[in-house]
Amino acid sequence: MVPIVNIPLHLSIIMDGNGRWAEKRKLPRTFGHQAGVKNIEAIIEWCQLSKIKYLSLFVFSSENWNRSQNEVYQLMSILRSYLISDIEKIMKNNIRILFIGNHQKLSLEIQNLMKEIRIKSKNHTGMTLILAISYSGRDHIRYAANKMIAKYAKNSNSKASIDISKNLPLDYFDQFIREPNIPDPDLLIRTGGEQRISNFMLWHLAYTELYFSKKLWPDFTTDDLDNALLDFSNRNRRFGKEK
Repeated sequence: MVPIVNIPLHLSIIMDGNGRWAEKRKLPRTFGHQAGVKNIEAIIEWCQLSKIKYLSLFVFSSENWNRSQNEVYQLMSILRSYLISDIEKIMKNNIRILFIGNHQKLSLEIQNLMKEIRIKSKNHTGMTLILAISYSGRDHIRYAANKMIAKYAKNSNSKASIDISKNLPLDYFDQFIREPNIPDPDLLIRTGGEQRISNFMLWHLAYTELYFSKKLWPDFTTDDLDNALLDFSNRNRRFGKEK
C-alpha cells in the first residue's frame, strides 16, 4: 500500500466497463458483470485498509432498466445472489450498509433483502458502504424536494408556495437528500474511460474531485486505486476560496 497523506473521507466509484470487458474476450456480457462483482470485494477491503470511512458504489442506474430484458434479468439475478451470499462476508467486517435509489421496480425479495441487511448492519461502527441501486441523481433531487414541500406544508398548515430564502434555513433541504451524518464525496472515481458522472449523486458532487481511469472495472486493481488516492492527495481543494 502506498503511504498517502490525505485520504478522502468519502470515496464514490462509478464501476463502468463490465460489458465491454466481456465483449473484448468474446464472452457474454453476464461474465463481465460477474467479474465486476468479484472485484468489488477486493476494492472494499482495500478501502477499509486505507481508512476510508464512507464508500459509495454506483451499482445499477435507473437508466439501466432500458437495457435488454435478458441483460436486466441477469443483472437482477447477480444482485440477488450478491445480497444473499457475498454481503454477509462484508458485514462480518463491521461494515454498515446503506442503499439509495428508487427500489419500487426491484422484486419484493430483493427489497426485503436490502431492508434486512440495512437493519442487521445499522450498529456497525466500521466503514459505511452505500450501494446506489436503481438510482438517478435527478430523481433523488425531485424526491427530496417533494418530501421537503410536503413536510413544510404540513407544519405550516399552508399550501402557499415556499420561498426558501425567506422562510427556511439555507441547509434545510439537506435533511431530505442526505443520509444523516454522511458527508459529500471527496473523490469520485469512474472506470471504463468515459468522462462524465452519468446522473450519479448530482447534488452531492458539487465540490467532489473527479478521477477518470481507462481501466474497465473488472481490471481496476488495488494499485489503480492507490494511484487515484495518491492523485487526490496531491490536489489543493479550495472550495471556491482564493487559497
